[in-house]
Amino acid sequence: MKTTSLALFVAALAFAASASAQTPTPTPASPSPASPAVGSPDANNMAPGGGVADRTADPEPTKPSDVKLVKAVRQAVVADASLSIDAKNCEIIARDGLVTLRGPVGSEKERATIVAIATQIAGPGNVTDTLQVKLAAL
Repeated sequence: MKTTSLALFVAALAFAASASAQTPTPTPASPSPASPAVGSPDANNMAPGGGVADRTADPEPTKPSDVKLVKAVRQAVVADASLSIDAKNCEIIARDGLVTLRGPVGSEKERATIVAIATQIAGPGNVTDTLQVKLAAL
């Protein structure tokens, strides 16, 4: 009985060893020549087809005048007690003195208030409104 058990154990061990020896070791795929290097700015923006996808965020303004403009509009929006948290957190982007407003707001009144604040600071014709009024929950 001991001989049979020992023979079965040795056979199972030999089978497991031969199975693992025949299993090929996976090799990492080499990146295609069109793939960006890991850590490069485009590495995280690859589209499924291999092209660069749309950026998810705009870079920060670099002109001091644009930085000042965003800061002034943001401070005025945050200071308005009638606005919701969503409205106060809208995106305010400035490029060459032109302000773009994006994001959700709670009502048409909030949208109009933010546009009026930005227009007062940036000047008429210098504000692009792409704010979205959220629908009320049912």
